[in-house]
Amino acid sequence: MTTISVPTPSVQAELSGPGVAVLEKPVKIVSAGIALPDGSALTDQTPGVTAGFFVFRRKASTVTEVWDAAQKSWRVLGDSNVMTLEPKPLAFKHNSGTWEGLFVASADQGAIEAGSTDYLFRTFFRVPFGTETLAALSATPTPLRFIAMIDAAQAGLKIENPESATEVLLFLRNSAKQPIGSVHIVADSGSARIELTNSAGATVRLTAQGDIELLPRSGRDVYMTGRLFVNGAQVV
Repeated sequence: MTTISVPTPSVQAELSGPGVAVLEKPVKIVSAGIALPDGSALTDQTPGVTAGFFVFRRKASTVTEVWDAAQKSWRVLGDSNVMTLEPKPLAFKHNSGTWEGLFVASADQGAIEAGSTDYLFRTFFRVPFGTETLAALSATPTPLRFIAMIDAAQAGLKIENPESATEVLLFLRNSAKQPIGSVHIVADSGSARIELTNSAGATVRLTAQGDIELLPRSGRDVYMTGRLFVNGAQVV
């Protein structure tokens, strides 16, 4: 049986860390050129060619699912059934002889989520050749995980649904994207609870009832510079 060989694609994305892509940014899938069995190049001018890619995911288990864009669902399918689905398109680049496509997570609502799920991109080609139709999937490149842009930022202001927000978070992270300080404001009984914290374990809290709490890290101290007055009387 005549076949075509599909190379493993490269996957290019804006990374927040090793193997972690920013959810709101496009992912670029690039496949090297493909030769037909007679040695001629497969291009967008080849009659009847279909060139595209599929998105797969793998969670904690070893089961790999493919995203069925038509049904808007993840499915467990063998390769022969995957190749009956409609792929996302690849475009042929004449200057480089490569095939390239873009994946934008926001275009497939519900397909991609930030977290510990691995996502994989495989290219697919189908073309009539003589009396046959040749079809093949690529091998799987290195997987990606995704992180939301706000969680990839080193500093920022986090608000869910600004029109009806009940909390606001101002944060700062280190270069490893680990939190090192924050101001958290939360609506509470018609007032607000405000908490200032840092990664050393110190907290300053203004309660919704009007109390002020100073909480140093265990074994650390609260320092005061200047005089201390309580109910108008000087204590220190």
